[in-house]
Amino acid sequence: MNADFGRAFLKRFPHLDIVYEYFHLIKNFNEKVICKVRKDKQARLKEEGDSEAARALKHSTYILMSCADTRERKERDARAGKVVSRGSALCGKQEVVQRGGARKRYKDLISQNELLATCDIADEMLARAYGYRQEKHMRAAMERIVDTCRGTKDRHFAWVACLV
Repeated sequence: MNADFGRAFLKRFPHLDIVYEYFHLIKNFNEKVICKVRKDKQARLKEEGDSEAARALKHSTYILMSCADTRERKERDARAGKVVSRGSALCGKQEVVQRGGARKRYKDLISQNELLATCDIADEMLARAYGYRQEKHMRAAMERIVDTCRGTKDRHFAWVACLV
């Protein structure tokens, strides 16, 4: 649900709470936390004059947002030499093979930044919380997620803590 729709809904039905399912919660977490934390860190590194570290964060959004299973599958595909995009002589397009190194790059990224490491932890906590079948276990897990997000003292994490 986008912000405009949420505001309009709450204006009309202030007595109701908006509940987000797993897909939209993860989508919002990826867009509003992981992307923003990465951009903030990149801008801060540029300001400090560390252009090499800022460059390392370029094109890392997909790696940071993908789950561990996806990264592992892509590594297996790279080792197997899987073709991602077929070439075309007509269009002058070269064949593209799956590249490896995503897992190592991911570990390097989260080891260099505490907030990105916290993104990884919170993402895992969300996945685990939605795996619970009993309400009390899920509620306790969600409360731990909120505590973790608020503990960072970061505005992006504070936003997702309110969402949860």
